[in-house]
Amino acid sequence: MALAGGQALNRDLPGVRRLAFAGLALATLCYGWRFALTWDSGFIPPLVALLALLWLRAWKLGAAITLIGLGVVLFLRPDMPGQLAGAKEWDIVTRTAAYQVLVEHVLPLNPVLGLGFSNYWHYASLYPIMGYAVEFNSHDQYLDIVLQTGFVGGATFLWLMEALAWLGLRLRGRLTDGFAQGYVDACLAGLAGSLAAGFLGDWFLPFVYNIGIGGFRSSMLGWFFLGGLVAIEQMTRRAGGESPRAER
Repeated sequence: MALAGGQALNRDLPGVRRLAFAGLALATLCYGWRFALTWDSGFIPPLVALLALLWLRAWKLGAAITLIGLGVVLFLRPDMPGQLAGAKEWDIVTRTAAYQVLVEHVLPLNPVLGLGFSNYWHYASLYPIMGYAVEFNSHDQYLDIVLQTGFVGGATFLWLMEALAWLGLRLRGRLTDGFAQGYVDACLAGLAGSLAAGFLGDWFLPFVYNIGIGGFRSSMLGWFFLGGLVAIEQMTRRAGGESPRAER
C-alpha cells in the first residue's frame, strides 16, 4: 500500500504508470476492507499508511479527505460502530484479560530487562486467564517488547522508531528526484502503518509462539525498505559532499 501509493505521487512518472500505482494501492486497501468486521490488521494499517501519505504531501488535503471519508462511512453505514463492537466483543474481552494478567503478574518479574526472547510465554500459564491455566501471548507488539526486553528494550525501540521517522522527515526537504521522494514518503507512511499494526498484533517483530517462524517472511520486508531509507540518506550525503557527521 505504502510503496505503491508513494510512487503514485511521483510526478516524474507518466500519468498511466501513476494511475497503475494508485490502482494497486486502492486495490490493496479495498481487499483489506473486506475483512473489516473480522480482521482489523487487514485494513487498519494500510488505511493509516494511505492517510499518512496524503497528510505528508498536502496536509490540508489529507485533513479534508480524512473528515470526508469518516463522514461518508458514518452516513452510509451508521451501524458500523455497533457492528464492530459486537464482532470484536470476544476479542476485546480476551485481550483485556491477557493484558491484566501479563501486566500484574508477569511484567513485575523483571520490568527493567524483561524475561528474554519469547520466555514470558512459559510464565503466562502459571497465572490463570479467565479461569484457565494456558499459555498465551499479548497480541500487542509493544507489550511483547517490554515483556521480553523490559523497559530498557521498550525505550530503545521507541528511540529507533523516532530516529527513523526524523530521518525520513529531514530527507523530504533535500530530495529533488521523484522516485526518491516517493520512496521516502512511502517509508514514512509504511512506518506509520506498521506502528498502528503493532497495537493489533506482533506484525513487525513477530512473537514466534503466535505468528510462527513464517511470520518473519513478511515482517522482514518492512525492515528492508526502511534500510533503503538509510541508503538514500547516505547517497544524498555523498552527492552533496557532506560528511556523515556534519549535522551532528
